[in-house]
Amino acid sequence: MENAFNKIIDYSLIYMIYIMMVIHMLFKKAGKHKGKFILLLMLLMIFAGCSLFNFGLKLNTTPLDITPNAGFIMSPSSGYITVIDTKGDSVVGRQEVAIRRGGKLENICDFLIHNGLLFVTLHDRQAFEKGSDVLRILDPVSGKVEESNVGWAPNGIFPVGENLAFVSTNLIYYSDRNCYNYIYNLNTRKVIDTIAFEDALVEFAVSYGDTIIMDVKYTKPDSFSEYFVLYSKESGSIIASHIPFIYDDYANCAVIEGNNLYVGCTNHIAVFSLPDLTLKKEIYISGNEDQYMILNIIFAHNKLYTTYEMGRNRIDIIDADTEEWIKAIDFPEGGARAIDYSPSLDKIFAASYTGGRIYKIDPNSDSIIDTINTIENGAFTVIHIKDEN
Repeated sequence: MENAFNKIIDYSLIYMIYIMMVIHMLFKKAGKHKGKFILLLMLLMIFAGCSLFNFGLKLNTTPLDITPNAGFIMSPSSGYITVIDTKGDSVVGRQEVAIRRGGKLENICDFLIHNGLLFVTLHDRQAFEKGSDVLRILDPVSGKVEESNVGWAPNGIFPVGENLAFVSTNLIYYSDRNCYNYIYNLNTRKVIDTIAFEDALVEFAVSYGDTIIMDVKYTKPDSFSEYFVLYSKESGSIIASHIPFIYDDYANCAVIEGNNLYVGCTNHIAVFSLPDLTLKKEIYISGNEDQYMILNIIFAHNKLYTTYEMGRNRIDIIDADTEEWIKAIDFPEGGARAIDYSPSLDKIFAASYTGGRIYKIDPNSDSIIDTINTIENGAFTVIHIKDEN
């Protein structure tokens, strides 16, 4: 499979041929100054090499003053991540993480924060009309951007340990009809294990002690089925498979709190007890007769907060003790998908689908208390708070 490096090589060959022709002409005319000419040439080649191998990463980034409670919000339609000061309720700046050429934009999907760096999944390089096999790594303080190889078409990226991430991929079949997913070490920036499922994709992965719990969807041409699969980080192997989920349902996201796994489904939350993954209860959401899919869940103040696909203009709140729906927060501008909680500030931040605004929510009153305006117009899909005391 091709990647962006092939594109670099294509341009490099043309560039080097041209340079060699110019060098040959100048060298013939250098005469007795050939020694100085060779030294100058070596310096120019080093400089050219540095520029050449940064080809393709010329992103609009700039060093930013990142506050201890910074928030990072992704807008895939613009290719930027907006940085906010969650304490001061203001925008710090923007960092470009996707390249646009000829009206085409690379497809960024997800990101996480680790040691102050943003690890962004680059699904395909639309600007190059090619797929991608990299994570793009952004240092928002320096503005420096690098790339790290993973498998083809990275999609979701989930923290599953102190230094580990689970990288899911889209439903792309290899010759053996397997779809591959990866355990990635965020410190060494290396894939340390590969997990393959035939005719299946992984929607989410969460960590529970040594175990990674994966939601695996088998999508054969004539059938669909969904199961939990358990992976041991210590042994580096699958330890249980085809643990039943819920018949004829579809999971999208999950969060673990205590010994419960809360899974967001089509119009309800399924509660599973851990570690045995026994279904305890299904919590149905009031007023969701249209069955908007739950796309994100966070936990704060012993309550669950849910966000949806575009069109459900509310955030629903569930009491974790009674496992019952409490109330909803009316949410403007198409609703919210991106949501996160800052324990140190004790505030929730949710980003709108339209309008380019981030709303600050007080979990004590469950009401919107402030609004942060950005210059984005498209939907925000992911928000993470770098929470520090």
